[in-house]
Amino acid sequence: MIRMLLLNLLPVFPPAISGQGDFDIETYSCNPYNLVLDAIPSPTNPNITYNWSNGESSQIITLSDGGPYRAMTTLGGCKLTKEIDIPRNPENYLWIFPDGCYSDCYPSGDDLPNYLVGPTLPLTTWSWNESSNPIQSGQSSFTAPYYLNGGALYSYSLNTGYCEMESDYLDYSILNCDECEIEQAEITQIVQNTTPYCSFTVDLNVISLASTPFQVTISDNFNNVAILPSSFTLNPGGNYLQFTVIPQNNFSGGITVFTIQGSVLVDGVYVECIFEFQVDLPSCSADDNANRSRIVQIGGDTVQNKEEMVMVYPNPAQEIITVQYDLYTSNAELEIFEISGRSISKKNLTSEQGEISLNTSKFHPGVYIVVVRQTKGNTWQQKLIIE
Repeated sequence: MIRMLLLNLLPVFPPAISGQGDFDIETYSCNPYNLVLDAIPSPTNPNITYNWSNGESSQIITLSDGGPYRAMTTLGGCKLTKEIDIPRNPENYLWIFPDGCYSDCYPSGDDLPNYLVGPTLPLTTWSWNESSNPIQSGQSSFTAPYYLNGGALYSYSLNTGYCEMESDYLDYSILNCDECEIEQAEITQIVQNTTPYCSFTVDLNVISLASTPFQVTISDNFNNVAILPSSFTLNPGGNYLQFTVIPQNNFSGGITVFTIQGSVLVDGVYVECIFEFQVDLPSCSADDNANRSRIVQIGGDTVQNKEEMVMVYPNPAQEIITVQYDLYTSNAELEIFEISGRSISKKNLTSEQGEISLNTSKFHPGVYIVVVRQTKGNTWQQKLIIE
């Protein structure tokens, strides 16, 4: 159990009963991640009352995760408020790592190899690992990208200050795709939809030289957008396909890279077929109606320079999701939509940063869109899968 002594939370009393305090961490454990915060007045007084930012009202509170916490102590007509930022469970930041099996073609010409990115916050320590052995690391810094130059078992480790965690493995392989049977993939039309969140309908023409149909998946290399449906069958010759493309996070349009991948039978042997192509997506237009999300920058330089963040985890989810946010404004709206555009949940976010937990146990299995909309600043979107 983690026991933390909060900066002595004292109301501003007359000098005879005022005091100074400090903050100390006595003991902690990381599995399971648990915290005990103790507001220690100096001197003590049984009449002091406590009001924590999470609604608790006792001197000692138990928490299951870190984050910013604020406590107000009151005695008579005197009050004092202090705040502390507790390091979070490292598991909160590992959702970005793409574990599982993934194959790619050898880079050719001026092509750069794929790379891995870490969470966007400074960490006490971090490392990219090959078979759990560090191959690139840093301290008190942001995570540098790691370029995948060869096939191996990769993982990512981080330490938020007190607890360390390693991700599941990425089983990455590089293949010779010279025999790939996809000759061309071309976007023929992009139309913005009238959904209450930002989405586009994309028409795609794919030419397959394979003599038989084969199953493929389509994805965005940089996770800038969600693509629905994500799998389809390629028939010999021309394939005229249509997808729904939903921008994610604060992607505001521009160049991204799609990958079509599948296994095709060539001379009695299954060959991995990977075809990458660039897509130039528009931004959601600024003259949309007031109820539509717009992924655009609004305001002056202070908005553009703000390091904003929205995370939804776990994803996929079953019963509970947590939305962690750090925004430009202190008055935002969180809304969850079905793909059809029907709103099924709405919450107000009354602070610039924090987190909110939502019960999703009554949601039917499927794909949803989580939208965090600000009156000034970015609108964030994230695909959510309910299992």
